[in-house]
Amino acid sequence: MSVSMMTKRGVGACAALMMTGLVSANSANAQAGYGTADEAKAMLDQVIALVAADPVAALVGINSCANAAGCAPGFEAFRDRDLYPFCVAWSQDGSVQDGYVAAHGTTLAVLGQRQDGLIDVAGFAFGQAIIDAAEAAGDGLAEVEYMWTRPDADGEFPKTAFLRNVPGQNIFCGVGIYHPE
Repeated sequence: MSVSMMTKRGVGACAALMMTGLVSANSANAQAGYGTADEAKAMLDQVIALVAADPVAALVGINSCANAAGCAPGFEAFRDRDLYPFCVAWSQDGSVQDGYVAAHGTTLAVLGQRQDGLIDVAGFAFGQAIIDAAEAAGDGLAEVEYMWTRPDADGEFPKTAFLRNVPGQNIFCGVGIYHPE
């Protein structure tokens, strides 16, 4: 398990970088047609801002991206190649151990599942690792590596999820990148 903490970057600065195309790209991912770490972090900053402002509308909008018809208007940016957000809600008392999947940009079947029960094909309990990393992150950024299905391919592939807690909410969200084979 790889879990690391990073300092929090400003939402406005990352969004501005993404919009102007100045976000640097990981060359291996960019060449393979995958999203890059910088692009995933910028998307995560946008998701955090939306969920902080209006959690219900943001979660519904993210979930709309998993529909065959595509994302709801205003949420199209949350389905970019293999990049998509997911969010986990904590219980009302703030206990991360009660976390369940509240939004997923590609897979509606995981909605309502307990995050702590998710295990990858290698037997790694990545769901609990994600919970632990988000809890430890506080206001910072956390990373967890695991195996997960890629939206455009069969099977599970190496993935790094970037995680951040939503200020003022009992929710954390993530956006991950898939690593080239």
